[in-house]
Amino acid sequence: MTPRFSVIIPCYNRANIIGPCLASVQAQSLTDFECIIVDDGSDDHVALAQVVLALNDPRFRVIRRENGGGGAARNTGIAAARADWIAFLDSDDEFLPHKLAHYAEALNTCDTNTVLFSQSYVNRGLPQLWIRPKRAPLPNEGIDEYLLCNGGVILTSTLLIHRELLGAVNFDPTLRRFQDPDLVLRLAKHGAVFKMIGTPLSLWNDTTEQDRASRLKGYHDLENWLQAKAWLLSSRGLHGFRATVLAYNIAHAKPFSAFWMIWSAWMTRAISTRMAMHQTLRSFLPRQAYRKLINSFVGMFGKQRHHIEFRIH
Repeated sequence: MTPRFSVIIPCYNRANIIGPCLASVQAQSLTDFECIIVDDGSDDHVALAQVVLALNDPRFRVIRRENGGGGAARNTGIAAARADWIAFLDSDDEFLPHKLAHYAEALNTCDTNTVLFSQSYVNRGLPQLWIRPKRAPLPNEGIDEYLLCNGGVILTSTLLIHRELLGAVNFDPTLRRFQDPDLVLRLAKHGAVFKMIGTPLSLWNDTTEQDRASRLKGYHDLENWLQAKAWLLSSRGLHGFRATVLAYNIAHAKPFSAFWMIWSAWMTRAISTRMAMHQTLRSFLPRQAYRKLINSFVGMFGKQRHHIEFRIH
């Protein structure tokens, strides 16, 4: 029997931490799903297989492939998926218990060209959790401007996409970072309609700077992306990319260039004064100092963790 949803989890050397992620999928109140764990050439593939086997749940299966990165692993999962609607989850993140049930209800007013996403709780290792994004895209707001100019975010672990749409617009397997925005921008160019569920349905564990593709050093790959895919961006989105993505990664090597990118985006009104100040702090403060600053803000204004249900009892 074909499941309602396929959940795809790429995994590389995460057997020791993937347990809570898998448990969050297994605990879904809507049970009509399959979960495909794509082992991207891990060294700990035997341990991963044992973790999945210990679930004693036929809905969960492992597919092993040679190492190719997160995009290639997700594409492998898409090709193997049996459901029409495909969700994604990173191996260190979690679903909240009623996530798939909320998505199933939302699909009643969607067609195959709709891309669903939701807000997400952000766990920074504090008693409080942050919520991202703060709002959905506005009716006349381009997705590039939403993401790159106005502080929006569409996390992979919140996406639900129809297999026909993913057949036309797959993940770019050549990218080692910026995979999520790249997919979203190409989906938008293909004509996809984005609809946000305005409640947090996932948990993004952002407790460390380590082992994140977005934390890779250097900037040449981002310059190459911009050269190859500037056609995905409006003029405002182009300034936004330079100010909110490239400046952050180029600041250490080329501080004057980074400052010019932020200043230029502000002068052309691609970003607000508040965003320009935020990106300046983010780009030029030492990473740990910036993290401490943001954690202080989350500690003051975040939502208390004990008010949130993470498991079905």
